[in-house]
Amino acid sequence: MRTADPTQAFAAKLALGYEFVGREKSLDGYISGPLTPTLGMRFAFYASDLKGWVDNNVPQGLLLSPKYDRVPRNKELAARLTVKWDPSEKFDARFKFSVNSIRGTGAGANQQQFYCPRGVSQFATNFPGYLNDCKADDNILHGDISTGLSSATSRYGDGVPALTQQQMLGSLELNWHVNDNLTATSVTGYYNATLDNLENYNDTYNPALFLPSRNRYRGDEYSEEVRLASSYDGPLNFLVGGIYTKSAARTGSNTYRNGATAPANLTSIVPVQLNNYYLVQHGTAWSVFGQGMWKVIPTVEFDLGARYSHESKELPVVRATPASGAGSQAPNPPLITTPDTEASWNNLSPEATLTWRPTERFTLFGSYKYGFLSGGFNAGSSTFSTSLKYNQQNIRGAEIGTKTLLLNDHLRINISAYDYVVTGLQIAQSIGTIQTIFNAGKAKIKGVEFDANYRVPWVDGLSIRGSAAYNRARYSVYTVSCYGGQTPAQGCNLFPNATGAFTTQNLAGQQVLRAPDWVGSLGAGYERPIGGGLKLGLSSDASFSGKYFTDAGNKPFAAMPSYWIVDATVRISDERDRWELALVGKNLLNTYYWVRSLDGIFTGSGTGTAGGINADQQGPISRGRELMLRVTLKTGG
Repeated sequence: MRTADPTQAFAAKLALGYEFVGREKSLDGYISGPLTPTLGMRFAFYASDLKGWVDNNVPQGLLLSPKYDRVPRNKELAARLTVKWDPSEKFDARFKFSVNSIRGTGAGANQQQFYCPRGVSQFATNFPGYLNDCKADDNILHGDISTGLSSATSRYGDGVPALTQQQMLGSLELNWHVNDNLTATSVTGYYNATLDNLENYNDTYNPALFLPSRNRYRGDEYSEEVRLASSYDGPLNFLVGGIYTKSAARTGSNTYRNGATAPANLTSIVPVQLNNYYLVQHGTAWSVFGQGMWKVIPTVEFDLGARYSHESKELPVVRATPASGAGSQAPNPPLITTPDTEASWNNLSPEATLTWRPTERFTLFGSYKYGFLSGGFNAGSSTFSTSLKYNQQNIRGAEIGTKTLLLNDHLRINISAYDYVVTGLQIAQSIGTIQTIFNAGKAKIKGVEFDANYRVPWVDGLSIRGSAAYNRARYSVYTVSCYGGQTPAQGCNLFPNATGAFTTQNLAGQQVLRAPDWVGSLGAGYERPIGGGLKLGLSSDASFSGKYFTDAGNKPFAAMPSYWIVDATVRISDERDRWELALVGKNLLNTYYWVRSLDGIFTGSGTGTAGGINADQQGPISRGRELMLRVTLKTGG
């Protein structure tokens, strides 16, 4: 994927939108064109101001009453500059630089409790009058961070959850056309991301159970890639190259909980520190790759390639303070020794593809591929006495498919089938207040994908599109910690601890995390002139997802059931597309879904015993129905 380059003639676009449910104003557009006969520039921009689509129903006048009764609230600015220089047939260059900034409410602003095994929230313990509907909708009960905690440590500012996130991405591509058949390419890249997030990570306003945390992150990455590609008329061509990457990441967290237990006293808070850590990770990676393309006969091509990769990472700085007494903030945690502060990985990934193109309208291909994802170190831990390292992930398998044009090119059909085996599958799991990545032993993934697009010949301007995919992804070897309150009857029946409570479950044979068996879509678009120099456009798309698990422990009550998302747009414009007025509807069925879930901290009990009580489930919920009015103006192009 590559963003648009400068146009050969002057062109500009401006689009203004207003989304009624979230009260969101947006502005986007671009200015593009040549500066000289060999130099072109394009500037694209985006801005939005969101006032929130969820009602926060925490009563006012309480210790944790929120500043905003409607969230999330975000202001976003983004811009991208592209400069392309084409001075001769021998050389061309492309420079792209993007920035993005988001400021608003904390990352958990729309985190909701969507399942309560007792029928009522366990956050209501010792809090008369506490209410929670325990379902995914447009209502939350999410408390701010009290001024009492803010006075205990300056890290919590005014106690209002907030997030600031900034990103920069730059690339410089240089192409030297050595001759008509050889091109040498250099791509230099830089990426920077910073994040500062203050949030209450329990979806509650009970001062005894809320979980305030301040999290910071900065990452920098530099890369250099060089390639040499051929385009000979003969049967043999090649691509060779290498890439080098250097990265640095710094992250830290400071988390408290309130020591208060009685709701009668809502004027003060006694904070107890749960964690306080700061880590620095450095990484270096390089790889060399090559691919040969051989046209065995004019209709058959055989491609053979491989990539050798080496990656190393280290933790030069680990600072941490264990949980401490009331009021302790430990602003400068001491250096500590933790196991495995250096690690490296090597991998050789081959691939081969055989393609048959008997006509311009039919392609049959088959391939074998081997993939690699390096390991690393987790960004935090509840205890630093154990290793933070997780290992590499490998995938190997085969794919076969066809691409076809039929019915005088009105119908395009793509079909493919695949069968892959993944070893060391990397899975993110939330343990208490910390999210960690670990490796599952083995998983098998196989399935079939189909998509089609049909331009209806007897109805001018009408096209129909659709897709369907069956994906059977199952763990072959996978043992994982029991989820909160899981009983032996629910599968928590391995490795009892000193008290006799089981600690581990075996999920071999179960569905892989966030991998529904079925997904699909169906849509249509229609556009035609309606007279008076105007044209009408109609489009609608419906997408389907089957049931999938949303946490590493495959909690059945936290799984997302199957659902549909329906979008539709009505637009009117002039026949030359100089202006357009559109009404855009997204998620018209008002479906609320989640892709990630975690136990409500301090809920659930008796894990691994017959008397276990499952923890409440919470997570970030999708945006509901959106209705936007959008005006677009264009010129040139």
